[in-house]
Amino acid sequence: MRYGAKHLTDHGSIALVSGSLARKYNHGLSALSSVGGIVEAMSRAVASELAPHIRINVVSPGTIN
Repeated sequence: MRYGAKHLTDHGSIALVSGSLARKYNHGLSALSSVGGIVEAMSRAVASELAPHIRINVVSPGTIN
């Protein structure tokens, strides 16, 4: 993301997709849960490096009861 951010203008935005499994584990889906957690942790770290010029958003779709 840092390398791609060089091509964005000030006040640009990067959008990432995570999932509800990053915060709620379901048996047998450890790999998917791990990837979601990594995306969210990475986005927080990169957001602090790129702020205030570029915004990082994470969309986390999930089921609705």
